[in-house]
Amino acid sequence: MIPLYDNGNGDKRRPGQPDPQHHTNPDSGLGSPRSVRSDASAAPTSVGHDDYRKKGGKAMNRRMAVVLAAAVLSTVVVLGREGTAQAAGAQYVEGTTALDSTSPKVAVAECPAGMAVLGGAASINGGEGQVVIQAAFPEYDGAVFKHQFVVKAVEEPADETAKSWSVTAGAYCTSATVPVYQSASSAFNSDPIKTVPVECPEGTKVVGMGGEVSKSDATDPAAIVGSIPAAKVVFQGFEADPDLTMVTARATEVGGPLGGGFSGSWKVTAVAACGYAYAFEGLELRSNVELGGGFLEGETESKLYIGCSVGKKIIAAASTIEDEAMGQWYLDRFSRNNALRQGIYAEAHRNPELGNVLVNQAGYVICVKS
Repeated sequence: MIPLYDNGNGDKRRPGQPDPQHHTNPDSGLGSPRSVRSDASAAPTSVGHDDYRKKGGKAMNRRMAVVLAAAVLSTVVVLGREGTAQAAGAQYVEGTTALDSTSPKVAVAECPAGMAVLGGAASINGGEGQVVIQAAFPEYDGAVFKHQFVVKAVEEPADETAKSWSVTAGAYCTSATVPVYQSASSAFNSDPIKTVPVECPEGTKVVGMGGEVSKSDATDPAAIVGSIPAAKVVFQGFEADPDLTMVTARATEVGGPLGGGFSGSWKVTAVAACGYAYAFEGLELRSNVELGGGFLEGETESKLYIGCSVGKKIIAAASTIEDEAMGQWYLDRFSRNNALRQGIYAEAHRNPELGNVLVNQAGYVICVKS
């Protein structure tokens, strides 16, 4: 991992990296070098709690949880068609931070030379219920000429844990094609609950996904430390729609419906890596949902598994959590458990100091033919 430095104004980044700005995609197979945002049809929004519950998933009260606790729902959507090229040879690489009590942390998984990043994976090692993933996204970093997957995490300030923890980023890299990276951000303000979608260009599909929560309005997603907000704002993950045309990211302040607990402005950003379906034979989205996690008083962990269909391999992964926008559950992991199984575990942990609401968690994988 390339070390970070502090330029004196709170913006910590790697040596040689220019001031944060729109990242270009200089060798994209989809067109000329560019950095693009979504059009008005996918305009970023900052929404109220009622709208959030409609757009962000089914919120659930405790009475429903008695019936639905531990229920698991799975879906499979196959979208790809046969083509002359495929990303089945995607190579998986990882990058891990130091194991210590420093907070916040940024992990970067860099693709080998000549390879482009599709999607990725993220995990926190240690500090369960005290450390939260605040960003996970693919990008092309023009400063180091690398495609990479970035993961950011922060410790909950009130805990001030002396425990050691680390962050691992995983990247699915391919030499078969180069996607174009789209991003869109919500309004930058103090609204306590936010969600934002980003669409792929017409004719392309989501082949990688990500998102982040940021306390800086001047930066796009990048491997910098200074934009990471305290855990008073909680990143609740990202997901692709069933048609693989859009990625949605969401976040909330702790106690969002009650007005929130963060004093400043912030935004949430969704990122989509987009490519033509013909380059991804057997392209499919698989998802799994666990409802009513934390039903038992002492239950502070939500965990589920989702894998590819037989004969297929992962090129991207994601997870979302929904705890009625209270921000009590921390996204902890969406990553593979070993190199042989084409699936991921998605995990979240509740911070017991914040309350005991229930959680719905979903896991997603995008897969292609092996």
